[in-house]
Amino acid sequence: MTAYRGKLHVAVMGGIGDVILSYALLDALERRYGRFRFYTNQPDTYRFYSEREADGDCADFVKLDQSDAPTCLVGIDTFSLVINRSKDARFQKLLDLNTKFIVEHQLQSYVEDRPFKDGIAADFMGGKGFTRSSLSAAMLGFHDLRFVRRRPKPLRTWLRRYVTIHDGFGTYHADNGATGCTKTWPRERWEELVGLLKAKYPDHAIVQLGHPSTARHVPGVDHSFIGTFSIADTFRILAHSKLHIDGDSGLTHAATSFGVPTVALFGPTPGGYFGYPQNVNLQSNACRPCYWSNDTWLERCPRGFRAPICMTTITPYQVLAGAEALIG
Repeated sequence: MTAYRGKLHVAVMGGIGDVILSYALLDALERRYGRFRFYTNQPDTYRFYSEREADGDCADFVKLDQSDAPTCLVGIDTFSLVINRSKDARFQKLLDLNTKFIVEHQLQSYVEDRPFKDGIAADFMGGKGFTRSSLSAAMLGFHDLRFVRRRPKPLRTWLRRYVTIHDGFGTYHADNGATGCTKTWPRERWEELVGLLKAKYPDHAIVQLGHPSTARHVPGVDHSFIGTFSIADTFRILAHSKLHIDGDSGLTHAATSFGVPTVALFGPTPGGYFGYPQNVNLQSNACRPCYWSNDTWLERCPRGFRAPICMTTITPYQVLAGAEALIG
């Protein structure tokens, strides 16, 4: 890969949601520093939001990081971190802002041990009023960024009123061998909720979205689009939903970016940190979030429950009440 002297290189690590919730930050970086070279393992999502191609994946970014190329590198995941090897004064100022933020907020140990202290860092910085997206922006000197709102054209016109649901988790976890996820709601809860929604909103179709490697078909839905559409077309369906119901997933971030009212179910991850204030964020008080409490928190309940009680104790009636609060 060619190194570009004096240029900015930015990578967003993680899944679909990480790219979406970072998009306002990416836009702000481009306005301040000009066009940069971008790296992600979610190129289709980046293309949908930015309308341009990514310049490489995260492995390419890591190779650049390991080289001596005179560039400025910005990696965005739980934290935003800067490495400046260029002679550009603007990028040195960016590094200074980043370093000052880390020192002032005593984040050195969290940064050095990431991701294994991410749960503690979420509690620590959440207590200071930061969220996942506002923290990564503030670490680069940007404050009070607004979520970039999009309204893509609908994929089709044959559905006028519908509610979307999503039972799934990041495909990159499945690619790494995960067969389940502690962030998902039990399928029988979904089935019960679908019945309640049909009774309450008989003029709305229930549409299920998801990827075939992670989503489970929910009985009773009117349309199951698991594995049917590309991520771009899935976004177009989602963008015109009257209501979206989901766990802590990339489609929750997408729905919020489209202005779709969303009921989000949080269990192992903290809703106050990863959620959005305009949504109904449901989190059980049966257990505390276990986000990165151990290496396998995402695959198996750290307390040993076969089905994590943080998710099973959220009832379909609570979700229905959240739906009523958003769409009446």
